[in-house]
Amino acid sequence: MGKLRYNSPSKHRLIREYDYLSVPKPSGYAGYHLIYQYQDSDPLYHGRVVEIQLRSPLQHAWATAIEVVDTFTRQSLKSGDGDEHWIDLFRLLGSLFSIREGFSPAPDTSHNRQDLLREIRRLSEILNAVQCLESFGEQDVRVIERLRHDDYSYSREHNAGRQYVLLELSMRRNVPELRWMAYRTYDEASDAYDRAEEDEILRLIKDEKGRDNERGREIVLIRAPTSEKSSILDSIKPFYPNYFADTRMFVAELKEAVGQG
Repeated sequence: MGKLRYNSPSKHRLIREYDYLSVPKPSGYAGYHLIYQYQDSDPLYHGRVVEIQLRSPLQHAWATAIEVVDTFTRQSLKSGDGDEHWIDLFRLLGSLFSIREGFSPAPDTSHNRQDLLREIRRLSEILNAVQCLESFGEQDVRVIERLRHDDYSYSREHNAGRQYVLLELSMRRNVPELRWMAYRTYDEASDAYDRAEEDEILRLIKDEKGRDNERGREIVLIRAPTSEKSSILDSIKPFYPNYFADTRMFVAELKEAVGQG
């Protein structure tokens, strides 16, 4: 099996590595995670920890798809909580992808490609998985833009440094809703992120008895790549496809696995 060899020239200290290529997670997740401790003369940042997740395009398509299914079906498949058929399907597809790329399959799954394909076809038929995923991707994500149009387009005239973006994804009456806001400074964005997290914790505490059976929001703060030719959201989409229910690459792979490609 293959093995990732990584040498870091960074001044920051590598304190931990998680090799989910040699031993994938039980869910079927594969990737390589690096935990760095920030080294800087500024005490505000020195010693802070950041996790970098390295994935191939195929591994990222898998991770995107499982998050989209979790969002639309209100499950937590990544954590092993949800419909056993979906859990098994993702685990087996994760193994199939890992074997294709020369790495180890998920624990307690076959190393034989034909055995994996046979079981994937069976589970996909039970779940109507291809049609489900395609229907998720066809639903328009309701995007609520919190800035005027001329403020969030990156251009020579309007590029005011709004590159820190807060995304909040949730389901509202079975319709995915993406709320976002862009900020000029990291401090502004960080404060907004903290408030969003606090609001979500309070909401979960209030609804802890499950009265509305609603999953929590997915909240992320990112630094968007700058571009003079695209809006902030357009620049983000290729890197965060799960926030836009984009599972096209995964669906194509699933179709090939079940003989519909």
